[in-house]
Amino acid sequence: MKLLEVYKKFGSPPNLQEHMLRVCGVTTYIGKHWIGKEGVDWVRVKAISLLHDIGNVVKLDFEKYPQFLGEEIKNVDHWKAIQKEAVEKYGRDDHGATEKMLTELGVERES
Repeated sequence: MKLLEVYKKFGSPPNLQEHMLRVCGVTTYIGKHWIGKEGVDWVRVKAISLLHDIGNVVKLDFEKYPQFLGEEIKNVDHWKAIQKEAVEKYGRDDHGATEKMLTELGVERES
């Protein structure tokens, strides 16, 4: 499954997608410039950065902060419906939702 398909599957609003992409950009920069980077699985670190907040859709407060949606504010009712579905399926806790979503994707947790 491609990244944008994953973001769509789990209802990530565009601004949340952009945030995760930016975090990956920072991770990539660090990976290229950090002395002592040997032994770090940078492919895995980048993958984690692209998915680290995937469950945040369940905690966003569109009533109090609709501006979070940026240009998508005109579709706030759509995003509320997406969020409602995500909460029903994964719960209200963003960390728990992220773990459930990653499990659904088949991402294994390292101990």
